[in-house]
Amino acid sequence: MATFLTVTHLIPIDRKVSNPSSETNRDLNENMADEIDKSNPVLNGDRKSYSSIVESDDHVEPRMRNKFSFCHRFNYACRTFFDVDNVRQTVRCLTKPRMNRIREQIILLILLLFIQFLNYLGLDSMFLQFSQKVYQFDSKSYANVAAFSKIMPNISLLLSSHILVKCLKWKDGTIMAVTFTAGFISQVLIGTFTSAAVYLTALVIGSISGLSSIIMKTEIAKLIPKDEVGKIFSLISTLESLAPFLGTLIFSSIFSASVSSYPTLIYHVSAAITLLCLIMALFQDLYFHNE
Repeated sequence: MATFLTVTHLIPIDRKVSNPSSETNRDLNENMADEIDKSNPVLNGDRKSYSSIVESDDHVEPRMRNKFSFCHRFNYACRTFFDVDNVRQTVRCLTKPRMNRIREQIILLILLLFIQFLNYLGLDSMFLQFSQKVYQFDSKSYANVAAFSKIMPNISLLLSSHILVKCLKWKDGTIMAVTFTAGFISQVLIGTFTSAAVYLTALVIGSISGLSSIIMKTEIAKLIPKDEVGKIFSLISTLESLAPFLGTLIFSSIFSASVSSYPTLIYHVSAAITLLCLIMALFQDLYFHNE
């Protein structure tokens, strides 16, 4: 009995059935959407506006990132510039204990500088009103006198610094005493005699008084180490920037209260302040340097 062997070859059959109607349905949906857009323009506009908003997100995000980075850099710069820790370090540098009463000398000299800035800058801000009331200066006379009052101290400062320091070799305390005395005499003369000639003479006498501030800054620089000079002088610059505001406030109040009966009172008050500075300078020189 014959046996027949049948070899069967298995042919893989792809059972994925493609839906012939899917492409037709997609085309039909697109056609229906176009017809809806044509029949409803509002919906079509909303769809376009939405797509434009979505497309513009890629451009908005970098701009917002740049804006935030600029704000961050600006805030960092402000925090660095107005760092409170710098103020703490400056105050700590001023108030920390030092040998041989150097801390007390520095504080006294800074106080002297501030009082002098307050005195001279506040008095200078009231010269226009003072000259119009006392000397009856017009605009031309005031301009000439104001120019002379600015030029003369600079010339005297150059000459006096060379003569007193290099030629005569006076000590710092002696120079401060002489300059404060000259300023005191000048202010007493202006406050006592209401004459323009006396004012010009007193201006020449008191022109060397500006040398006292240079001497005091030099003494401060000698008392502190080099790495602390910047901190101390930053404090001095801050006080110097506040002096015109406070000085103008003080002397304008005095002048407005006494302008009708005693217009030269501001110069007598200034002379009293200069006398106080002279006493403090003598105390600083005699007490600390003779210990």
